[in-house]
Amino acid sequence: VLHGFCMYGAFQGAILLLTKIIPESWFNLQNSQSSSLLGGSMAFAIIYTVLIAPVCEETIFRGLVLTIFDGKLPKWLGILISALVFALIHLPSPIAFIYTLTLGVVLGFVRYRTKSLVPCVLAHIIFNATNYLLFLPLNIGLYVVLALSLPFIIYSVIDIVRKTRG
Repeated sequence: VLHGFCMYGAFQGAILLLTKIIPESWFNLQNSQSSSLLGGSMAFAIIYTVLIAPVCEETIFRGLVLTIFDGKLPKWLGILISALVFALIHLPSPIAFIYTLTLGVVLGFVRYRTKSLVPCVLAHIIFNATNYLLFLPLNIGLYVVLALSLPFIIYSVIDIVRKTRG
C-alpha cells in the first residue's frame, strides 16, 4: 500500500511536470469525463469511485484475471495484460489510461507479493479518493497530494534500495 501511494504521488509530480508537454485537450477530456461521471451527482460519484469501483475492479482484474493467468503465463506478462485491459476500460481519456495502466501494474505486483486483494483494494481506494483533492483550486490539491506522498516516496526508495542490496 505504501509503495502504491508513493507511486501515486510520484506520478502526480510527473504529470505536473508533463503539463507543458501533454496536449491540453487530454486534460480537458479527463476533466469533462470526471465531471460528467454518473450523471453529475457528486455524492454518488464519490461513493462509486472511492468504494464500489475499487472493490469491483480489484476483484475482476487482480483477483479473477490474474488467477486465470497464474501458472499459464509468466507473472509479469499476466500483470501487464491485466493492467492493459484495466486501462482500456478507462478510455477515451489518455490521462486515465496512463494512470490506470501504471496503477494496474503496481497493484498486480502487490497482489502477487501479498497473495491478497485487501492491499490492492485499499491502495485503489486511496488512489481514487486522493483524486478528489485535485479538484481544489490553483493546484492546491496536487501540492497536498505531493506533500502527503513525500514520506512514502522516501520510505519506498529506501526500502527498494535495501531489498536490492541484500
